[in-house]
Amino acid sequence: ILLLNRVMSKPKAKLFNDGFYKTIMVEPMLLMFIDTPQFQRLRDIKQLGFGSFVYPSANHTRFEHSIGTAYLAGELLKHLSDRNPEVFRSVSHKDIQCVKLAGLLHDLGHGPFSHTWEMAINETQKDNVFHHEDVSVAMIDYLIAENFSSLEETGLDEDDVLFVKELINPRNSKTSSRGGRKELHFLYQIISNSETGCDVDKWDYLNRDAFHAGVETSFDYKRLIFNAEVVEHEGVTHVAFRDNAVPNLIQMFETRRAMHQQVYQHRVAKQIERLFVQAIAKLADQFTTRSLKDPSVRLPLLSAHTRMDVFMGLDDSILQRLFLDGPEAARALIGDIRNRKLGHLIDECFVNHENLQKLEYKRLEREFLRKVRDSGEKCCVWFSTQKTDFGMKDKNPLSDVVLFSKEGKTFYMSENAEYIEHVTPRKIQEHKLVVYADEKPRDLNRVRDILTKFMKSKSISLVASSPASSKRRLEFSNEHSAFNRSEEEHGAKRASKNQ
Repeated sequence: ILLLNRVMSKPKAKLFNDGFYKTIMVEPMLLMFIDTPQFQRLRDIKQLGFGSFVYPSANHTRFEHSIGTAYLAGELLKHLSDRNPEVFRSVSHKDIQCVKLAGLLHDLGHGPFSHTWEMAINETQKDNVFHHEDVSVAMIDYLIAENFSSLEETGLDEDDVLFVKELINPRNSKTSSRGGRKELHFLYQIISNSETGCDVDKWDYLNRDAFHAGVETSFDYKRLIFNAEVVEHEGVTHVAFRDNAVPNLIQMFETRRAMHQQVYQHRVAKQIERLFVQAIAKLADQFTTRSLKDPSVRLPLLSAHTRMDVFMGLDDSILQRLFLDGPEAARALIGDIRNRKLGHLIDECFVNHENLQKLEYKRLEREFLRKVRDSGEKCCVWFSTQKTDFGMKDKNPLSDVVLFSKEGKTFYMSENAEYIEHVTPRKIQEHKLVVYADEKPRDLNRVRDILTKFMKSKSISLVASSPASSKRRLEFSNEHSAFNRSEEEHGAKRASKNQ
């Protein structure tokens, strides 16, 4: 009777209407985790952080992205099992459930405004590093402890939970029973692929973010699924792709870079992020937040992620809380965000300097500010740096993608280096420098000229980031050269007359 009651009380599968995928089915085990406060909290964390301040319709949240990732994981697994039934003889139903669950829970550890919170904590708390993947893993334990009388009630055991955590953060050492099984290696490439970055998490967020921002994408995730198979290469299994799907793989990475340039690192959103980080820095230990479980427990806001019952209370509503109850300095900065009192763009350009690190930018920023002040300008200037790549810094992740031919031959894409060089950009990683001022300078062109000469003195060449910027630089350079020639000619005439 007890067993029957437990079976009867479990939720049935439900149909969800997803904005991007339309109708999707969510199975009972996933529903058990969705219907918990820890997962429902994701409804109040915007996927794009402050991106909605630039793209008004981009108000989607981590909640629907997480469900979408679990759905795509199921679609890919279903296709792979149809194509490779012999491989899936070694894959249990529980293994498949764990992969889907990892897709569902992979973003539990995000703080307010998603990656913005991670950046704010890491820039203001040097000794208290925050990685949302680590907090996601901790939140899984908290979710299970708070919502289920025993682990058995979830249908999982301790090894299953460990496997889910490994799938979310595969860079960590694999200590579950699946971790050492080479025939299951491909399962670690589905949610968070640390080898190539080609995974269903990326497929969902690129399509979903572009859809809500109103930006066109150029890669087809369905074609990638259709052209995927499990192959054994160099002793372990991989999610491999048919060699004729390479153009679509390249489009996926190009889409990622384009989204960073156009959406994720939009210059207005970056200005708002800067104000928010400054507001967080003003808090120190003055602003505390309480545990949702025990109101007597309070932690400084910047340490909330160290205790899950406190971190549970953090979502995007923190912006309003700080505006109403934060220290005066923080309230002023939040007020600037709400009233869109943002900085003025001085210039933006690509930086041809491979080894320019963040600390160098800060030092250069201070030196450049002194140069601007010496010119008579009173505005405050600052740098924002943007890096766009294929997801692995200056490495080309396509090199490690395993391909298979029509004849069944398997190989790393790097084995055809000449082809990779031909079809991918010459520079995988680009550094962009954006310079702002708190108010419009009296002579904007003069400040731009100071920037160009200052960077040149540091042996750092600037490349215009747009045709308009290039034209503006050329026109000012010509004007400046003409002015100098005129002054030189006038001076020569005066000297001749005096002689």
